[in-house]
Amino acid sequence: MQILDGKNHRRGAYERFVPILVAELLNDGKRWGWLSHDLVAKHYAPEAVQRADAEFLTTFRALVDQWIDSGVADDGIETPSCRYVRDLRRGYSESLFEVLRGWLSRNTPRTALMDDGRVAIIEQQPGFHGVAPERYAREMAIYYLKEFLESPAPHRLGRCKNPACRSYFFRKRARKASIKRGTYCGNCRLIGAAERTKISRQRRKNQQLDAAAVAWRKFRRSNKHPSVAEWVAAQVNRQFPHWPHIRSKWIAQNKKEILWRVDGQDDNPGSAGSCRQPA
Repeated sequence: MQILDGKNHRRGAYERFVPILVAELLNDGKRWGWLSHDLVAKHYAPEAVQRADAEFLTTFRALVDQWIDSGVADDGIETPSCRYVRDLRRGYSESLFEVLRGWLSRNTPRTALMDDGRVAIIEQQPGFHGVAPERYAREMAIYYLKEFLESPAPHRLGRCKNPACRSYFFRKRARKASIKRGTYCGNCRLIGAAERTKISRQRRKNQQLDAAAVAWRKFRRSNKHPSVAEWVAAQVNRQFPHWPHIRSKWIAQNKKEILWRVDGQDDNPGSAGSCRQPA
């Protein structure tokens, strides 16, 4: 069946353009609809157009963030291939599936009979005539979400973890492996590298603390091993021979955390690394 949407799909021209368009809209929110055209904007108060611009950007970012967050597990590990519109994460009141279904009921494509007798589907952007600018902006935000999800790139979108940046970008290819230490754009790679180093060091320390807690439980005071700190440090170094060695001072400095683990208060089963399955 022929689809009439006014887009150039020949050789995937429009599909290749969608990621560029979506990234620009997410990062600056400009040129998103008919209100961006001077001939249309002149019929509205400047304040109304500004409110519509803000509404579009806020709504579109919230929708895309919900899509990205659907692939993030409770332990913070991100798996883009697990993104799912039916998922309803904590902090969201409505799934993207329901958002899109509601939009489709308000903007149902029409059918048309062509001159050659074939039936075609006419798909258009939401109309702005007789609609409040802010409502039109929300409808357009959902429209662009639909366009984005129909493109080949929905699992290639990334959001920079740097709080001072938070820009959106597309990877050249889909990431199959999970992202354990956050996603950073090209401008924030150095910050990302520093953060990953910090996380790696903390993970190593946690492993040493766990090993120290196990050794602490096994310690038996004797004339040969009068100091629990020295004995535990030696056991940890034996378990991790290629890591920087720790001394009894390190054990003393981290005694509170070690004893916390000895008492078994760090039990945390974590989250599964597989994607959530539909019910």
